[in-house]
Amino acid sequence: MTGNLTELGRSIRSKVYRCTGIPVGVGIAPTKTLAKLANYTAKRLQAHTGGVVDICDPVKRDWVLRNTSVGEVWGVGRKMKAHLEGMQILSAKDLAMADPWMLRKT
Repeated sequence: MTGNLTELGRSIRSKVYRCTGIPVGVGIAPTKTLAKLANYTAKRLQAHTGGVVDICDPVKRDWVLRNTSVGEVWGVGRKMKAHLEGMQILSAKDLAMADPWMLRKT
């Protein structure tokens, strides 16, 4: 895809609002899970983001991961959140950096 993805996201957001009256957030990222985190951030920080967050850039992605609780990661439920927090995995960044073998063992 070529062009500015953030501008495309703003265009999509505007069109959805115009057609439905429903305000939406737009998250742009290289994977589905990261896009969901970007969308969560777009909604959470609406005043700063304008409802669109692109975390394809590694620096922006790192900021979002560091500032997102592990419980907000798609697929992490209450029990898993408590388990991960017991392992000192508190943020999405901690989860991304965790040893996959250690996570599978527990």
